[in-house]
Amino acid sequence: MRAPRFSLLLTLSAPPTTSPVVDRVPRHAPPTRALPPRPLAPSRHPVYASRRPRPTPPPLPVHSPSLHEPEFQDGTPDLWTRICRVLGAGVAGGLFVTVVGLLSHQVATGEHWEVDTVVVAGNLNASEISIRHLADISPGTHLFNVDLHGVATHVEAHSWVSRVEVRRLLPSTVEIVVEEHTPRLLLALERLWLVDASGRPFRQARGEQLDYPILTGLDPKLASTRPDLANAVVQGGIRVLDAAAGHPWIGPATISELHFDDRLGFVVVGRGGSEYLVGFGSPAEAFARLDRLVAAGLDTSVPQRIDLDAGAVAIATPLPDLRTLTSRP
Repeated sequence: MRAPRFSLLLTLSAPPTTSPVVDRVPRHAPPTRALPPRPLAPSRHPVYASRRPRPTPPPLPVHSPSLHEPEFQDGTPDLWTRICRVLGAGVAGGLFVTVVGLLSHQVATGEHWEVDTVVVAGNLNASEISIRHLADISPGTHLFNVDLHGVATHVEAHSWVSRVEVRRLLPSTVEIVVEEHTPRLLLALERLWLVDASGRPFRQARGEQLDYPILTGLDPKLASTRPDLANAVVQGGIRVLDAAAGHPWIGPATISELHFDDRLGFVVVGRGGSEYLVGFGSPAEAFARLDRLVAAGLDTSVPQRIDLDAGAVAIATPLPDLRTLTSRP
């Protein structure tokens, strides 16, 4: 006997009593934790940040140039324009060369550029006639043909001249500016010589040029064999005079002689007859000791020998009065 058909259909469509997924989970598996949902960050991309459509730019105007506008014209000048430009440049160049040539010829051969005046300046002891003679600039010499260096070399041969500067003054003048030696003392070396501030003997002294302190005691043989040592002695004498300049008790105006002794050093002889032994040391320190002696009561009007080179102590020794010695019969 067959079973009813509807019972078979109920059997096939009935759900199972157990879940197959739960049966497949292992017994010792860790429990799973559900994570909370993560919020989405806002997008920074400009496309997604704003959904507004961008405005469309207006279309550019279209220009249709004509054939008469500059971009359609040829920039090359025509033939006649080029010919005029070449002729103009040639004429201007020819005029420039002609003017320069005429000026050069005028300068080279013109009488206005011949030397007719020689000006001498700065000379006090050297005569203008002697300087003109040493310059040897002939009349009618072209101004630009004058050898300035040669003229300066010739003028420096004068015994009074220390330095020379020669200049051209347009259109026809040559100026000679000289700088002379300044005498500081007289050097007794077989003859009397004028010595400048650098210690150089530059000229023999004459009768009207003896109003300077005289440096004595220098051996002429030493000056000829050892000029360096002789120059050192002269430089030392100039340092003594520089230290005495402006001194209230002794100065260049009151010094008649500056004697050098190879054992004692420098001895200053005053016009009143007093002798001041400065020695080889610093003349400024020696005159400072003299100031202390005067402050202590020393009478500088009495002729005496004062040793200023004895360390920190100055020694004064009376000397005979030269006025009394010359007044005796």
